[in-house]
Amino acid sequence: MILELNFPSLSALFAYSEQAKGNPQPKASERLKRSDFNAFQDWKACETAALQGWPEGLAKVKALSEAYVSRVGSGMLKETFTPAETGLFFDVGLVLTGQPEAWLQVVETEEETKGGKLVTIGLNCSVSAIVPASIIRQRGAAVLALVQLLEASGRSVCVKAGIALNGLEEGFGLRSSVVLKGFGEALDEDKLAFWLVCEDAFRRCWFRIMEATPIWKQLGADEGQGYGKVIQDWTPPETDIGLKGMRSSETNAWTTEAATKAWIEEQLKAQGVALAEA
Repeated sequence: MILELNFPSLSALFAYSEQAKGNPQPKASERLKRSDFNAFQDWKACETAALQGWPEGLAKVKALSEAYVSRVGSGMLKETFTPAETGLFFDVGLVLTGQPEAWLQVVETEEETKGGKLVTIGLNCSVSAIVPASIIRQRGAAVLALVQLLEASGRSVCVKAGIALNGLEEGFGLRSSVVLKGFGEALDEDKLAFWLVCEDAFRRCWFRIMEATPIWKQLGADEGQGYGKVIQDWTPPETDIGLKGMRSSETNAWTTEAATKAWIEEQLKAQGVALAEA
C-alpha cells in the first residue's frame, strides 16, 4: 500500500496530524532530542515555531539573499542576434553580397516580464538520520533565499514541501506534500524559514504525519524504528525547480557557501533572472 497525502495548506496538514494522538505507539515526534538531530526540545515548542515562524532560520538566510538583492533584475534573458565580422552563425544572403559583417553573434538582452512568470519550487524534506542538521539548514537557506530573490525579480512563486518514504515492510510507503505558499500569496519569511530550513520540519512535523497514518506500523513510525527509508529521487509534483531527498551528507551544493551560491545563481539564470555584476 502506497499512501498519497497532498495537503493544500498547513492548516490541513496540522488537522491531519491530530490523528496521531489516537495511535498507541510511543511518538518520536514528541520526545526525541539528540545533538545535531533536532532543534527543539519537544513537540509543543516545535509546533509553535511551525505555526508562528522561526527567526533563527531566517537569520541564516539573510546573508545569502542580501548578497544578491541589489543585483537582481526584473527581466528575462532573451537571445537576439546582431551582425558581426565573426560569430557562430552566418547569414547566407549577406555572404553572397560580399558584406564583411555576414556573421551573427548571440547577444543576451533583458526583456521586461515583471509579474508575468510563475515558478513552483518543491523540496523533498526526507533525509536519513546520518545527515547533519548543518546540511539540512544550508540547503533550506538556499531554497528560501531563492524564493525571496525570485519574488524580488517580479516572479510569483509557489512553494511546496513533501516527503517520500518506503516502509520497513515491503509494499508499504508514503508520498506526501503540502503547499507552503501559493501563487500571489504574501511571502511569510518567518514561517517558510521553519518549513524549509529547520531540521524539525521533517524530524518532528513530518514524523507526526507518519504517526497519524493508518500504516504507521508498516512505515516504522516508532522510536528506534527509523521512520521509513528515504526515496531520494522523488520531488513534489508539478514543480519547475525540484530538490531531492538526502540519504547521506556527501559533498554537494550544501557543504560550502561558494557551492551554495553557485546553485542559487544557476537557478536564477535558468528562470531568466538577470544578475548585475557584483
